[in-house]
Amino acid sequence: MSNLDKYWEACYSSSGREIYEISKRLGRFPDRIITNQKDISKTIPELLAVCEKENIDFVQVINPTIEDYRELFLPESLISLHGWSKILPAEICEENLVLNVHPGNTRPRKYLTSLLIDHTGYYGNKMFVADNPTITDIPVIIGKDPQKKALEIRAPYTGVTIHVCSTELDLGEVLAFKEVKNKYVNEFLTEEVLNKFINELRQVSIDLWIPILQEKLCVTYS
Repeated sequence: MSNLDKYWEACYSSSGREIYEISKRLGRFPDRIITNQKDISKTIPELLAVCEKENIDFVQVINPTIEDYRELFLPESLISLHGWSKILPAEICEENLVLNVHPGNTRPRKYLTSLLIDHTGYYGNKMFVADNPTITDIPVIIGKDPQKKALEIRAPYTGVTIHVCSTELDLGEVLAFKEVKNKYVNEFLTEEVLNKFINELRQVSIDLWIPILQEKLCVTYS
């Protein structure tokens, strides 16, 4: 029996820092990096330098269509999303193995219902009905800008979840989760506070990604 590395495609929309830091710890970089960042200068220079030096396939696609995804995502590859701002078409999630990281919470629904009534009211009767925890039991933070939304509702706890992308937004199989206490719960929401919160969650995210990618990228054959 021998091992091979699976083809790895990583996507980002902001700076690409998470991909760079994960790759340094893994000891390997993605075979293809995809961004929809309009301004490439916002990508950290370290990642761009590695792409050039290692001849990594670097693709910029601003508003990808389903055809673009099908052309870029190879059938046998592992695809990881790191702050990808676009919602993948359901067909793409069905056709490919795509993993996403999402700041979410898997605390019991009873606790969260109380939390939501206290802080948002409107969302208190909008809980998901499920026997097992969903990726996030706070519906308001599903989708775009979840870190900011968690701060806006003053959630005392949030977390980082890595999950399989499914046809339902942020409701795929959970592969790893870690709860994170929100130490900014009593502070005003500013750009500085938001950036600190995002950076703290990123470090948790990186720690969760490493063992998952080590497992998923290893292909055994006889």
